[in-house]
Amino acid sequence: MEDMLSAQEIASHCSPSSCWIVVDDKVYDVTSYLNEHPGGSAVLVKQGGTDATAEFRKIHSPDVLGYLPKDACLGTITAAARVALPISSASAESAAGADVAAELPHISSVVVANDFETVAKVVVPTKTWSYISSSANDGSSLRGNLASWAAVRFRPRIFRDVTTVDPQTSILGTVSAFPFYVSPMGQLGRGHPVRELGVAGLGRRGVHGVMSTESTAKMEGHRGRSS
Repeated sequence: MEDMLSAQEIASHCSPSSCWIVVDDKVYDVTSYLNEHPGGSAVLVKQGGTDATAEFRKIHSPDVLGYLPKDACLGTITAAARVALPISSASAESAAGADVAAELPHISSVVVANDFETVAKVVVPTKTWSYISSSANDGSSLRGNLASWAAVRFRPRIFRDVTTVDPQTSILGTVSAFPFYVSPMGQLGRGHPVRELGVAGLGRRGVHGVMSTESTAKMEGHRGRSS
């Protein structure tokens, strides 16, 4: 039977010499993993002694917990004890974003992709926006992609019968309901709590997509949503 740990005890382990975090209802000692963490030790220490579930889900799949030492899981925590834990930086950012969301423009006023970016920059936490809007190296590939899209022109036609329109096509020999597919992007959990599961759900509407290996949701969940 797992030990039930108190909020007071967990909160006291918030330093590089002893760092505990809570993910869902389990408590993990990540002290020995600090120097191995790809994102650096400071990220974990910042979440030490708090409920790090929100921050964890933004970036990682639950499978990542398997990389921790076998004895890292110290026990469980009750719902009441979780509420008593200090608020992590992720929770504070989410609360601030909720206040701004109430002032968002109606979706009907968002017409082109740039309109989405303008709104997202206001709502999305700074760290998340930096990740989503950035590109590799000097950004030449990003600029090239945008230029390619701008080069696409649609020939205007008038007096055409559009009573029945069929956008169906094929992509790499596979039938597709639409002439596009969703490209892979890692860590979608940073931008929305539904994460990659929302993209996988498009499969039910005939939209193809590619999932990143940097998914924040389990692959089994992808298959369930897409079928």
